[in-house]
Amino acid sequence: MFGHFLAILAVQTAQPAVPPAAPPVPSIPAAMPADLLAAFADAEAALASVSGCVGNGGVMTLQRLAGLDRRMIALRREANGVWGPEALSMLPVAAPSGDCDRSGGASVLASAAESHLAALTAKLGGALAPMRGGVWFGTMPLCGAGPVRSDLMVDLYTADEFLIITLDPAKAAELAQLTSGQVGHALALRGAGRVISELLVSRPIVGGQLQIGGPDRSELQLVQTALKNCPKIAP
Repeated sequence: MFGHFLAILAVQTAQPAVPPAAPPVPSIPAAMPADLLAAFADAEAALASVSGCVGNGGVMTLQRLAGLDRRMIALRREANGVWGPEALSMLPVAAPSGDCDRSGGASVLASAAESHLAALTAKLGGALAPMRGGVWFGTMPLCGAGPVRSDLMVDLYTADEFLIITLDPAKAAELAQLTSGQVGHALALRGAGRVISELLVSRPIVGGQLQIGGPDRSELQLVQTALKNCPKIAP
């Protein structure tokens, strides 16, 4: 009798299993953060100053300056693929400082340019840290955007392969809003932490579908696999 009472009590006090909390959907700010924009401005100003020092005592050569410029171009392109080129279009145009002729001036300016580029690289990497996982288009995470379907297709005329990504209808409006402000610009599609393709937005995407072509089948399959492995977000 006593054992039967304990069994009933255990049934009455048992708590239902609590499902695990859904993982938070990572986010990237829709506009470039002010501190990152300031870092771009500082690096641009440092490069402008050192550009007038080419040949000054052999400190700044054309090859070294070209290397610095390539780094800046790559950083700009990476930022443009996320926020669009308008984010950096209003940066002030910096002029050379004219300090190359003083003792050590060219060397100091060259070191400053290197330092500003390194700081900018670190800051941009920190801002884009959420993009190391999942699949992203511009600032929009495709993981956690509701049911996502991806179909690998082949063009019957050109034999080119492409991937069709279909978003949940509830996210179609978000995609349309994102692309309506980037018409004429290219936004990056990222998967597994790297840029897979850059899509030129010729018009707002209002159907909730993205079509990605190339660069090759393995890259398209990488995106498709990343979408299939997206963390499941509770409704």
